[in-house]
Amino acid sequence: MTELLDVLKETALDTGFLDAFKTSASRVALSRGALDRRLILCLYGWARMSA
Repeated sequence: MTELLDVLKETALDTGFLDAFKTSASRVALSRGALDRRLILCLYGWARMSA
């Protein structure tokens, strides 16, 4: 069985949907890769909580 985290990661790589998320801050302290990893984990946690 495919895990939800794997599905999110592969979808992000295939579609680039993480580029649609923009920061509201005036400066960025994290690299784009670190920000993407955190966003995937947040989406994973949100999906697991609502299931």
